[in-house]
Amino acid sequence: MNRSRSRRNCLLIAGLFIPTILAGETVLADFQTPTAITNVTLVASDGSKVENATILFDHGRIIAAGLTITLPAEAETIDGEGFFAYPGFIDASSYLGLPDEKSDKRTEAQRVRLEDEKLDPKQGPFAMTRDANRVGIMANWRAMDEYTPTVEKIAAHRAAGFASALVVPHNRIISGTSEVFLLSDAPIRRAALATSVAMHASFTRGDDGLYPRSLLGIFAHFRQVMLDAKRHTLLKAHAAKSKKVEDRVPTDVVLDALQPLLTRNQPMFFEANSEREIRRAMGLADEFGFDIVITGAREAWKISDLLKDKNVPLVVSLKFDDEPEYGKKKKGGKKPDKSKPESDDAKDKEADKKKDEKTIYEPLKVRKERRRLWEEQVANAIRLHEAGIPFSLRTSDLKNPAELTKVLRTLIERGLPESAALAALTTSPAALLGISSDVGSLETGSLANITLTDKPFTEKKSKVKMTFVEGKKFVRKDDKKGATSKSGKGEDNDEPASDQPDAEVDVSVDEPKTVASDEASPDEPTEDKGPTFASEIKADRFPKTKTRGNVLIEHATIIPVTSSTLKNASILILNGKIVKIAGSIPAPDDVHRIDGTGLFIMPGIVDAHSHLGIDAGNEWPLAISAEVRIMDVINTTSAGIFRALAGGVTTHHAMHGSSNPIGGQNVTWKLKYDHPMSEILIPGASNTIKFALGENVTHANRSSRVRERFPISRMGVEAVIRTGFDAATKYRAKWDAYDRDKAAGQDDVPPRRDLRLEALAKILTGDLTVHSHCYRSDEILRLLQVAEDYGFRIQTLQHVLEGYRIAPEIARHGAGASTFASMWAYKVEAYGAIPFNAALMTAKGVNCSINSDSPNLIRYLAQEAAQSIKWGDMSENQTLRLIT
Repeated sequence: MNRSRSRRNCLLIAGLFIPTILAGETVLADFQTPTAITNVTLVASDGSKVENATILFDHGRIIAAGLTITLPAEAETIDGEGFFAYPGFIDASSYLGLPDEKSDKRTEAQRVRLEDEKLDPKQGPFAMTRDANRVGIMANWRAMDEYTPTVEKIAAHRAAGFASALVVPHNRIISGTSEVFLLSDAPIRRAALATSVAMHASFTRGDDGLYPRSLLGIFAHFRQVMLDAKRHTLLKAHAAKSKKVEDRVPTDVVLDALQPLLTRNQPMFFEANSEREIRRAMGLADEFGFDIVITGAREAWKISDLLKDKNVPLVVSLKFDDEPEYGKKKKGGKKPDKSKPESDDAKDKEADKKKDEKTIYEPLKVRKERRRLWEEQVANAIRLHEAGIPFSLRTSDLKNPAELTKVLRTLIERGLPESAALAALTTSPAALLGISSDVGSLETGSLANITLTDKPFTEKKSKVKMTFVEGKKFVRKDDKKGATSKSGKGEDNDEPASDQPDAEVDVSVDEPKTVASDEASPDEPTEDKGPTFASEIKADRFPKTKTRGNVLIEHATIIPVTSSTLKNASILILNGKIVKIAGSIPAPDDVHRIDGTGLFIMPGIVDAHSHLGIDAGNEWPLAISAEVRIMDVINTTSAGIFRALAGGVTTHHAMHGSSNPIGGQNVTWKLKYDHPMSEILIPGASNTIKFALGENVTHANRSSRVRERFPISRMGVEAVIRTGFDAATKYRAKWDAYDRDKAAGQDDVPPRRDLRLEALAKILTGDLTVHSHCYRSDEILRLLQVAEDYGFRIQTLQHVLEGYRIAPEIARHGAGASTFASMWAYKVEAYGAIPFNAALMTAKGVNCSINSDSPNLIRYLAQEAAQSIKWGDMSENQTLRLIT
């Protein structure tokens, strides 16, 4: 008798006899037969194997697993001879059952429902950040509310061996909460294994909206939401005590959803792939004190020591860039088409030859570098394992779940131990997601999530035969050789109790693009017909000489700039500091010596205005963006850094762009290629902010349809700045009053920390100094007047092309000037520029410098400064002061 029909009959009989059952006896509402998989090779989560083993499970949980197991008489048995049983695989990040990313995008109306009052940026500036700007913020989103998998999609996961998955939101700044689902056909409430597992975040905006538009704004927006969430709890507690109408706290499901994160009851899964993204995400976690898991982590191997030290878990992507042709193992050549005439076949060969020649457009050195970088990508998981860092794996960025196991097998061939690969699919994600007591192993008491394969899953031709999810069996329909039950009926999928097909739908999986399965051959070919022009790769950008901060340069011409030139002199540097300059200096032990004969030594060039080495330059949609920080977006792997160093520049002031009357905060740093932030920032450097006047700010060179905000006139620019400082003055007064009340013993909630107003208030106190992009003398005079009206000083006027006209006024105010040496008349407001600008301002006592304003022109800064000698009749030392 068929098992399913037997079960129905048993239930019917039990129902008929219920009235006659004596009091005190237990009635089973549903009868489930224990199930045993026998004669199977049991593979533990550490990769160890037990042959001819048995797994016994009942009511969805494993009762026993091993060699000597006594089976209940009523147990159904499945002969697993020749098969391998693994803990059901766990997908640590999946979009299974969710709308695709495009259709998941919120409309403005959907977003505005959760927002507060919204001003029109065409009507005036936003002096404060909005109370509830929700662009890219969906902390209240829950996978439980959206999870609706199709039969085909969930079957594809099971066909790849997955029995459970963490369903995650699509990337936004703060994306929402994930949940773990068992991949069965049970209703959602039964399939959900763990809820509110993690909050998710990324550096991707995700939504349309005015602000933020750049990585700069994303950082500031993230910070402001976190600060608001922290304060939200205080406000609610205070309102509960005060019972005053004015203290009533607006309902905010977004800020409520962030509370478990801030109390460390929930981690944040942060999508970060490059080394700098990972460091940035970890920095935010340290800043706000939440637990972080890095997802993606494609360059995690580069900072394995840091990750290990901070014990940061990883969910690693196995999505790689397309494999470079150079070094790729070629599979069998193209066979001639016998149906074609020989002449046609010859034409095809000639066309293929020309095509091959056309593709060789890079020098061999560059092609080798592309191969090396790709090999680094592929080896990421292997390097992490070697560093002793456990990791989990995901399918969310792959075309289909089968691609993951296929790529994983290739990594095993390349050196990843089988035990590490299996852990990444079982024990590691189970521990990470807090579900180890239920899944990730075949131990007694675990859920009967089992993956049955016909060969070890590490083998290329291994195929999943069955997947058990909470004890329920799913078999692929395209499987011609299924394990047989004791009744000899073959596949147990004929007529299940639910009257719905228990078997998997037919799942055909395209062969995914993946890493080369054979060893790459990156050796130089016998003949290489590629180009031979000079090329530069990353390895070329590291100094060949390693001084480690200790060096003696001898017999050089030294130009101190602040004093007379010294010929045939020496300079001793210890621990990165100049300790002595003299004609002859004895060489201390362990100091690298350089013969400087014929060489000239001068202070490293300082570029006072540059946009080099940053991943975002403007947060332009708003007239005031004082809250954004260039420090957040530094990219020390920019090739321009190396080229600037080749031109003699060692330090630069990286600035926000000039699209806002009040822009973002700048940063001064040392040009140290591919070094972490901790090694490039200059301690004690002035904290500065970028202002701007003129055509860039009013968007005068844009069409009217994209002039989305106030101001559109020069008068409006001044109005923006005054509006900002009026608001900052009130903001300071509010905080001063709170501090006084707190000192007097009053218990009140502090005012809202507004990062934009906070930055403006720091200008008023002198903790943040202003550098302003400007051209015309009339606008410059108005800016100086505004600063004096509010009691602060403009530190530096940038570009200041008409500074020569008002040099005495600039000197009286105490502002510096940073200008060009050879750029003028490139737009209307630059028509008044002259080459004598720097010399004339210097003559009037203004502290001047020459700047590049460009990641490319920075390497020519010395030549630019030399123009000042020609145009300004300045001495060599006077000129060198302009760039040092």
